[in-house]
Amino acid sequence: MEKDFDEVAEIYDGIFKFFIRDHYLNKRADFIKGIFSPGMKVLEVGCGTGILLSMLGSAGIDVYGIDNSKEMVAIASGKMPGRIFLGDVLNGLPFPWNFFDGVIFIATMHHLGGLKKVETAVANTLDVLKPAGKILIWDHNPMNLYWRFLMRRVPQDTGKEFLLSGRDILEIFKKNSMKNCKVFKKGFVPDFVNEDFFRLFRFLEKKLEPLPVLNLFLAHNVAVGEKNVER
Repeated sequence: MEKDFDEVAEIYDGIFKFFIRDHYLNKRADFIKGIFSPGMKVLEVGCGTGILLSMLGSAGIDVYGIDNSKEMVAIASGKMPGRIFLGDVLNGLPFPWNFFDGVIFIATMHHLGGLKKVETAVANTLDVLKPAGKILIWDHNPMNLYWRFLMRRVPQDTGKEFLLSGRDILEIFKKNSMKNCKVFKKGFVPDFVNEDFFRLFRFLEKKLEPLPVLNLFLAHNVAVGEKNVER
């Protein structure tokens, strides 16, 4: 995985049309800012080029990032010097115990290689999370069948990815004694939409997200869980 992302680092931020990319960046940033207040320490695991993290930093959140791709780390460090680290969550995180108010995984978990490794990532994350701190996982929804086509076309995907269901994530959270765990369904605007139809798809997205049953097939599972104070 490290080699794959090293190879695409220079083009990564331009893989999708800019208005599609910016739509999802703003959507994620707004959701995250609704959970973490300015001044809170938040780590992004798999921070890539740091484009989302820099947006959160501009909103006053005390941001840090870690990635196992040297090229991604180099680019992200240019945006936020001293805030980006090279490392792998599966080997533990190089931060003090109970250091962060939140840890976020944005389109990262499906690259880890299966449920066991996701369980390891969550367990290692809890070590650096403060009591009552939150983990946020935003990842591909396997019930949205378009992913099987899109993931064949993006250069960072190899075919070895494992898509987690919302239930999978909740079970991992509960296995780690996390509380107040929730899954939200987000995203409907596909990458192939042209700018003329973008507003229509964005309107449909807003209408579909709150609808039970229909929203099960939206693009992303967004799971949030809280570290148990007694852990």
